[in-house]
Amino acid sequence: MASYLEEGMVIGVGDASVDKKMASQAYVLESRDETVSTRGAAPVDNDVDDVSSNRAEGCSVLAIITMATALSTYYELHSPSITVYCDNDKALRYRDYTNSTYSKLVMRDIDIKLEVSHFLKNSPLKIRFETVQGHADDSESFVYEDAPQEVRRNIDMDKHAKSFLVNSPAHFTPNRRPTMFHAQKIALFLQGTLITGDIPRQISLHKYGHTLEDRIQKSLKISSIQLEHIEWEGLEIAYRKLSGSE
Repeated sequence: MASYLEEGMVIGVGDASVDKKMASQAYVLESRDETVSTRGAAPVDNDVDDVSSNRAEGCSVLAIITMATALSTYYELHSPSITVYCDNDKALRYRDYTNSTYSKLVMRDIDIKLEVSHFLKNSPLKIRFETVQGHADDSESFVYEDAPQEVRRNIDMDKHAKSFLVNSPAHFTPNRRPTMFHAQKIALFLQGTLITGDIPRQISLHKYGHTLEDRIQKSLKISSIQLEHIEWEGLEIAYRKLSGSE
């Protein structure tokens, strides 16, 4: 596979499957002569409210680039390249977010966008994105054996992702919070002073903090002044020291 990457004769094709609040993605790297290939499938890490086909297929693109970059780095390839195919054009749109506005940096699925953009900027790979026709086999006149390689693999990955979703591992449960990719750690500085190292968390606190405070006050039957005097860090440490029976 490394030799084919060096020759620019490898394609990566990804697809995904979404069902209610769960999603899976599948990908394949294959040589153009179809003699060498590697494939995989995995759950899509997401908040239960954020699952979408865009995110799921974006994860398949990320998986392809991660695998190809790892091979290129390990074998110290000089000029590797790959063409990545996906039937979701939104999963193939990336840009340089270096000078982006705040609104761009908190948009949906920004963690996936930032991670792929990081690879585009730093990977030894030359990466080209191409859209492939999705669900081509829905047509009555479609003949699998006569279709282009990328179309056939897109069909294969669609089936692979669906199969993984149906026969998923026991631990296949979406996380309440997305995995924090390295590129997602957005900090805020004002005049050289660090204000926060985790903007997404502050956004969440701003959105839900007041509601949570009201619930705590009603539950504990305390005033807002008493609430301000609670030492949350000390309380958390105390709870951790409690035994299971306590």
